[in-house]
Amino acid sequence: MHPSSKIALFVTILFLSQTCPILACINAPESPVKVGQPIYTEKLGPGEYIQKLLAGHLAAQDWEFALANAKNPNLRESNSVDENSVAVALIHLGRTHEALKILEKLERRSPGSYYVAANLGTAYELLGDNEKAYKWIAEGMKRNPDSHFGTEWLHLKILKAKQAIKKEPQWIDKNSVLGIDWEMISGDLSKVRVSDNRKTVHNADAVRKAIEYQLHERTEFVKPPDPTVASLLYDLSHLVRHSRSEEHGNLVLNAAHTYGHLNTLTSSPVIAAPETETIATETSYWVPAIIVTSILAAFLFGGLWLRSRTTS
Repeated sequence: MHPSSKIALFVTILFLSQTCPILACINAPESPVKVGQPIYTEKLGPGEYIQKLLAGHLAAQDWEFALANAKNPNLRESNSVDENSVAVALIHLGRTHEALKILEKLERRSPGSYYVAANLGTAYELLGDNEKAYKWIAEGMKRNPDSHFGTEWLHLKILKAKQAIKKEPQWIDKNSVLGIDWEMISGDLSKVRVSDNRKTVHNADAVRKAIEYQLHERTEFVKPPDPTVASLLYDLSHLVRHSRSEEHGNLVLNAAHTYGHLNTLTSSPVIAAPETETIATETSYWVPAIIVTSILAAFLFGGLWLRSRTTS
């Protein structure tokens, strides 16, 4: 191949890899996510933001694929079944009782794994045992303090709130998961200070990121209405209203209402998430990609044609 053609081919592949990330979504996961994946929201518009926050989870067929892989001993050098990943896939498929038996067996057989502790906490919570869930999430934090990007302190607060609500259903009417007094803060996010179980104090930005991460994971399993999710969404609506835009705040507040929160932040109307925003954003990537790729392809094949003419 002519040198210019090689360069054109390389640039074409590089350009496509950078401008068409949607192609990567074709591949199903080879193994379940055990520690969590980051959620990037910094540059998202209001509609994209709320969709990223509350949607975008793996489909059931992806977890079926992951389950089959985890059960296949031929995929690992140890020629053994990845039982922890089997349990994770089962949880995502709604087969939590089966997952719990596997995780309890793993903890008895080889105690000390962070993954097992965290997954035990999740399994117990999904089965309604918030006390045991708290115990194992806290144990997971001891084994790996930076797990889930350092946001598991919020998971513990959620579990504490759920325990309080179970004892007194009206608790949430006068309290919240994070205990932030928004009237006192009055839009000044520098006043936001939330202490965790280790007495670490988190500022507004850290609280926002923790809520975003925990809600993105939680809303796969927890559907409306839910008082703890509603409480966190209400707090998040304040945070993004004053750090992003009024529309960001309105959309998150709308989600809080969907989950059962009754308070209002503003007299401004709640705006529904635009269904076309994400499509328009994806199209904006594809149009220049197609144009530039066509030009590069023409250059590539033109170079090949000239090469064939000069060598014939």
